[in-house]
Amino acid sequence: MSRPNDTIVPSELTASDALREIIAVLKEHFPLEMPGRKWADEDIYRVLIQASAEASTVEHICEKMETGPDANTVFYWLKPLESQPLRQLEARVNEALVARLPPRLGYRPRRTAIDFVFIPYHGEPAREEEEIRRGRAKHGTTHFHCYATAYIIYKNKRVTVALTVVRADDDALTVLQRLLARLKELGLRCSRLYLDREFYCVPIIRFLQKQPFVSIMPVVRRGERMKALLRVNRSYQTTYTMRSREHGEVTFTV
Repeated sequence: MSRPNDTIVPSELTASDALREIIAVLKEHFPLEMPGRKWADEDIYRVLIQASAEASTVEHICEKMETGPDANTVFYWLKPLESQPLRQLEARVNEALVARLPPRLGYRPRRTAIDFVFIPYHGEPAREEEEIRRGRAKHGTTHFHCYATAYIIYKNKRVTVALTVVRADDDALTVLQRLLARLKELGLRCSRLYLDREFYCVPIIRFLQKQPFVSIMPVVRRGERMKALLRVNRSYQTTYTMRSREHGEVTFTV
């Protein structure tokens, strides 16, 4: 038993601890089945983790490592993952994301954010035509691989809990409903939902107005009335009616 004046040193998560846990999760959900080979799963995943952490390439990481697999070896052992259907791979990713969630996460509603991620793409679809989505020009292309994520705020930290591949024909409402369904499946509830501008449309706002939580998203600065509402130098609140030929209209608070 510690005495009253004893100093209790809290445990700290080190970089080595984090690396070990990440590799353990990857091996559990994405085993590469490399028995009897020169390199183990840990060696392949260590390269990928470092490339991700440094926002670098597999080739660059392999070149600067003193010992480890070369880039061709890394890509070779990842090939079996490429042959899996996207939805099946997505399901495995989602299981991996929640493999180490804190047990108290679902005890109360949490602040939640959902957004799109567009990765510029200049080649041909690797698997299916539907995997490439059109978007606003960026980095010299209008073609992207796209996915959407949902994360919650837990102890002032972002915890990504769900991901979905966004196909070419997926509308924003379908993507939102898919992620919210995944949160419900995990037993997670929203206290407030934050969305990026890609969700700014009549069907989304109409859907959100029926939900039990507050939702916040940036408006898109288009149309003379909206531009006039934003042409001010003070904070205020008003209402705005958005109209769509296809979906009708909806009035909401700005």
